[in-house]
Amino acid sequence: QPQQQNGDNNEQFVCALFKKNEFISRLEFVTCSITSSIHILWFETVEHYRGHGFGLQLLQSFIEYVRRSNFTTVTLDDVSDNARKPNNNIYVKCGFQYVKPSGNEPEMIQHLSL
Repeated sequence: QPQQQNGDNNEQFVCALFKKNEFISRLEFVTCSITSSIHILWFETVEHYRGHGFGLQLLQSFIEYVRRSNFTTVTLDDVSDNARKPNNNIYVKCGFQYVKPSGNEPEMIQHLSL
């Protein structure tokens, strides 16, 4: 379950994945109760754990948690080179779609059904 990062009103949270107390992956996000949406600020997996499915596991678990929490939309800005690798894109595998497929930071969105 996500943990709130600070006590102010910006509703910023962090999820993290550990294996035997070793950090593997994290996801930071902000919530907006007015629009029932979440924006992913940061998502990373430690380099030597990439390609083993840990990041995918964290992102899929996060999306399920968000869906059960009655949010309707998740967005992110894909600043990686994922847009150039559509068949190996973790975000596409998790159901995200590009809103602006070109540019420096392609925006992605997933509309969640309850």
